[in-house]
Amino acid sequence: MGLWLKILWVRYQELIPQVRGQLEAVTKEFAQGSRKTDLDGCLSVMNSELRKAEDGLTQYDSWSADPVAITLRVKVDNLQQARVVLVALKGG
Repeated sequence: MGLWLKILWVRYQELIPQVRGQLEAVTKEFAQGSRKTDLDGCLSVMNSELRKAEDGLTQYDSWSADPVAITLRVKVDNLQQARVVLVALKGG
C-alpha cells in the first residue's frame, strides 16, 4: 500500500477529483494510525522528484519555451501543490 501512496502522491495533480478525494481520505487514516511513517516515505519521494525537476530546470532560462522546460516547470508546480496538501493531511 505504501508504494501506491507514493505513486499516487507524485501524480496527485493528474488525478481526477474523485480519486484525489479517495487518496486524501486514505492518507488521513494513515496519518492517524501506525502507518504514519508511510507518509514520510511519500514526502521523501516527492522531495526527491521535486529536486530532480528543479535541477533539470537549471539548464534552461526562466523564460524558455522549450517543451522540456515547460514540462519541468509544470512538474515542479504540480509536485509543490501536492506536497502542500500532503503535509497538511499529515499534520505538519
